[in-house]
Amino acid sequence: PTKSPQICVEFLNPNMTCCIQPLDQGIIWCFKAHYRRLFYECALARDIAGQADLYKINQKKIMGLADEAWKTVGNTTVANCRRHSGIL
Repeated sequence: PTKSPQICVEFLNPNMTCCIQPLDQGIIWCFKAHYRRLFYECALARDIAGQADLYKINQKKIMGLADEAWKTVGNTTVANCRRHSGIL
């Protein structure tokens, strides 16, 4: 292979991505927490309605929950994670 001065490959130690990637530093965690809350609220609503399979959910509903969860991740959370990682 030809060496290129414009490309630099760096190998990271295991488990280092959480130290340098802002998405791993709280944004994904926050998104998942909001998504889980919404998902369990749906399951609870199905239980109250007397439906048998509490966790049965279609793709459209899943995408709607993910969209709503992402919208609840605040700009402050994203900015704080980026600042913490040193990107901003």
